Amino acid sequence: MGPAVGFVLENPLVSFFSAVFMIHAASVIYVTGDDYIYYTALYGVLVWVSYLSSRSLTGSFVSGVTGRVADILRLPDRPLASTLVDIFVFLFPVVYFGVAGRVPAYDMLLSADYFANAGLRHEFHDGIPTLLSYAGEYYIKAIAPLWLLYSFIFRRKAYWLLAVYLGLFALGMITKSVVVIIFVPTLLFQVFGKKLAHAAITALIILGVIYGNILLQDKSLSAPLSLDITEQSPHITEQSPRPSDELSSTEEPAGEASLVERASGVARGVYVASEAILARLFYKNGLTVKFWMESYSTDFPSEKGCGYRWYASLVGCEFVYIPEKIWLKYFPELHARGIGGSVSAANYINGYANFGTPGVLASGVLTGLLLALLTAAFPNPVTALAVNAAAIALTFENTLSILLNSGGWGLFVALAVLFLPRRATEYRLRG
Repeated sequence: MGPAVGFVLENPLVSFFSAVFMIHAASVIYVTGDDYIYYTALYGVLVWVSYLSSRSLTGSFVSGVTGRVADILRLPDRPLASTLVDIFVFLFPVVYFGVAGRVPAYDMLLSADYFANAGLRHEFHDGIPTLLSYAGEYYIKAIAPLWLLYSFIFRRKAYWLLAVYLGLFALGMITKSVVVIIFVPTLLFQVFGKKLAHAAITALIILGVIYGNILLQDKSLSAPLSLDITEQSPHITEQSPRPSDELSSTEEPAGEASLVERASGVARGVYVASEAILARLFYKNGLTVKFWMESYSTDFPSEKGCGYRWYASLVGCEFVYIPEKIWLKYFPELHARGIGGSVSAANYINGYANFGTPGVLASGVLTGLLLALLTAAFPNPVTALAVNAAAIALTFENTLSILLNSGGWGLFVALAVLFLPRRATEYRLRG
C-alpha cells in the first residue's frame, strides 16, 4: 500500500471532498473564467487547514464517545428495533401519498403538458401538512437510505424487496435527487466493498428511475421519431427550463408509428436526457456560482445573515430565501407562467451572499471541522464514505445548516452510529 492510498484510507471524507471540489472548481472556471475562482480556492484551502487542525485535536474523543454509545445500545442485536423500523419504512410512503391524495408520477403519466407537469412537484408538497412534509424529508434523506444500507450489510432477506419498494417510491416522487439520495450510500458501500454485481443492479435502479422521471415529465422526448426528419442536435442553454425545447416542434408522425420509430424516439429521449444530466452535474455548479456572485457583487447588498433561517430568527430580521430571489432575477418568464423555482448554490457561496468574504472563511472552517468529526466517528473508511459522501457532494449545492437539519445528514449520521458496524472486522462477523 503506497503512502497516497494510506492517506486516503485514513482520511476518506476530506479526500472525497477534494475530488468533488476539483470538479466544482473546474465548472466555475469553465463558466466564469477567473472572475470568482479566488473565492472557490480560498474556501478549498480553508477546509483543508481546518480539517488538519481539528483532526488531531478531536479524533480520539469523538471516536471514543460514538463507540461507547453504540456499544451500550447495541441496536443491531435487538430484533424488535429492526422490526419496528421495517414497519415504519414500508408504511410511511402509503401514509405520505395517502395524505397528499396523489402520486406525482401517476399524474404526470396522464398529462402531456410539460409546464403543468413541472408544477406538479410544488402542488404535491403544498398538499402535505408541514409536520408530514418534514417527516418526508427525514425519511428520504436519512431513514430510507440508512435502512437500505443496513439491510444490505447484514444480508437481510428483505433487502431486495426493500430496494424495489424504495425504487418505486422514488419514481413516484418524480424528483431525480430522491433516488440518488436513497440508493447512493448503498451503491458506494457495494463498490468499495467490491460487491460489483450488486453495485451494477443498484446503479441500474438509479438510472432507470432518473430516466423514468425525465421522460414522464416531458413526453415529447420519447415520442415516436420519423426517420425521414433531420433534426439538429439538442443542446442545453443557460436559461433553458427543459432539455427538449428545440424538439417541441417535432410532431408524432401521422398514423400508427412503427416499432423502429418508437424505439428511435425513446433512444433520442435517453440521449437528450443524458445531455441534461451531464449539464446538471458538470455545468450547473459553475452557472449558479456566476448567478449568485454576479448578483451579490453588483446588484444586491449583503443579506447580513438574514439568508439563513436560523440566524434570522436569532437576530430578529426577516428571512430572505436567496435561491428564490436569484430565480426571480434570472427566470422571470417562467415565474410569469406560474412556475416556481429556486437556484441553490454551494455552502461557501451562501456564506458570501450573507457576509461577504468573512462568510467564505467561516464556511471553510466549519466544513473542515465537520469533516474531521465525521472521520473520527466512522473508523471504517467504507462506512464513512457510504454515510457521508452524498451529503458532502451536496455542500456544493446547499448550506451546512440545511443539510444537517432538514437535509437529514445529522439524523443519518446518528442512525448510522447506532445501527451500523464500526469496523471492517464486524462486517465479516455479522455477514
